[in-house]
Formats: sequence, C-alpha cells, structure tokens
Amino acid sequence: MTNQNTSPEEPLEKSDSASYPYMALPSSLELAEAVKDLGGARTNVQRSILAHHLKIEEKSQTLTFKIASARCYGLIEGRSSFLLTEKAKHYFFPTNEKEKTQALLDFFCSPVAFSGLAKRFDGNKLPTSQMIGNILHRDLHVPDSWKDRVATYFVRSAQHIGILDDQGYLRCAAAEHSEISDPNKKIGGIDPDVERGNLEKDEKFPAKMVRYRRESNPNIWSFCYKEQSVKVETPVDLPKPLWESLNAYVQLLKTTIKDDDST
Repeated sequence: MTNQNTSPEEPLEKSDSASYPYMALPSSLELAEAVKDLGGARTNVQRSILAHHLKIEEKSQTLTFKIASARCYGLIEGRSSFLLTEKAKHYFFPTNEKEKTQALLDFFCSPVAFSGLAKRFDGNKLPTSQMIGNILHRDLHVPDSWKDRVATYFVRSAQHIGILDDQGYLRCAAAEHSEISDPNKKIGGIDPDVERGNLEKDEKFPAKMVRYRRESNPNIWSFCYKEQSVKVETPVDLPKPLWESLNAYVQLLKTTIKDDDST
C-alpha cells in the first residue's frame, strides 16, 4: 500500500490490481484511446512511443500517473509496453449494444476502493466528498494524503459515465440493466436522442411526441416535441395534494396552448 513517501508508480508496477487510481476515469480513457490508436489492440505499444503520441515527457510523473490509473481501471496491461485489455476492446470495438455500457461500468468498479464505495452507496445518495474521503481512508485503506483526491476522482468518474443522477444518487445497477440501445450514449441521465426528438413516438401519446423513461428512476419522464421538451419528476408514491397541485398547474398551462397547424 502506498504511503506518503512512496511514489505512486511503485505499487502499480508491482501489481495490476491497485486499490485506487491516481486520476479520474476520463483521463485514463484518453490514455487507453491513445494505446488503441497506436495499435495496442493487437501489438505492444512502447512507453516512449505512447509519450510521444501524447506529447508528454516519457519519464514525467504525469505519464506515470496516467499509466498507473489506466491499469488500475483495467483499461491496459503491461509495464514498459502496453496492450488494451479484453475489457477495453469491448469498449472501443463493441459488437453489440450492451458491451460498451458494461465495459464502462467494469472500468468504474475495477479499483478496489471504487468497488467498495459502489457496493456501499449504489441506489443511495452520495455523502459529501469529505465524508467519502473519510470512508476511503478508514474503511478502504486509502492513505490520508490521497483520500480527498480519490473521493473527487470517484465522483467525477461516476458523473462522466452518467451513473450519478441530478439528485446525487449513484445508479450502478440501474445503468447495468438499462435499455439504452446505442452504445455511444451516456449511461443514465436524459437520453440525447430524447432532447433532439429522434425517438419513435409512443402510441399512448400524440403524434410526433416521444416518451423517455429513465431506468434509474421510474418516475422521471421527458416529453419532446419539435426540439422542445417537458420534464416531469414525481415521487414513487404521489400524495393526493401533490397530484391536485400538478393537475391545477397543467390546467393553468392549457390557457397558453396554441394549436399546431403543421403536418
């Protein structure tokens, strides 16, 4: 385990399964993409070539951190030369709609510290970054000198792949079982096709209107029409007073409605 006087390169050079990363997932995905672009899906990529490609000094701490973190997330393997892992190949070269989604979730949960936090908070609202850092230090053995940074990396990584919703709830399991059809779309959150109005119409709703039901919360709905949208969020059990207020608001909106004469 790393201590305050140990270079972060040391524990990761000894093992492919370090307990925590030294950068957030987006940075590691960028490094893995560089390995992919240099042919790392089939042949080893030398560190010197990777450094030149990224325009980073070969012996710099920045490159060391990037490589160490990419290994920690399970994106690359190797020490002085690097290959994409099988998991990374599924991400960069998916052959079905679920592969990229599953690969992102696997990357996120590969670090032992991240996996521990995900198991602890999945489906629940995350505490403050300070509290996450304390949990990382006390229960998941992250050094005090790194705990706050690792907490930030955890939150940033969850946000990047879309498994942290607008209310701060972690949605790993929901994302894993989501019905997102395009592997290039972000996990969770509002589907970009909904915002553009590209989804097929739902027979229960008027023509040209689409419905999107976010898997992480069955009571968040977005209705889109001609590049305009309305978002409705309700609790699981909607009390009658709230329903009456919502209905009154909808009735009020009726007074502003204009007929659409377009076909």
